[in-house]
Amino acid sequence: MARETREKCERHRLEILQVLRKASQPMTSSEIAQQLHSAGYRLSERSIRLYLRELDAEGLTESLGHRGRQI
Repeated sequence: MARETREKCERHRLEILQVLRKASQPMTSSEIAQQLHSAGYRLSERSIRLYLRELDAEGLTESLGHRGRQI
C-alpha cells in the first residue's frame, strides 16, 4: 500500500510540473488546480501548495510570491 501511495504522489508531482512546463508565465496553485481538473485530476489547492513547497525545496520550481510558481 505504501508503494501505491508513493507512486500516486510522484504522479501528482509530475502532473504539476507538466502544467508549469507548458505555462508561458508563473502560475498560482488555483490556476494549476484548474488545469489539473481539466485533465481529470482532483487535487485541492492546498495539496498542490504542499507539493509545490516540496518541489521548491528540491530546486525543481521557484516561488515568485503572489505571482505564482515557475520551473
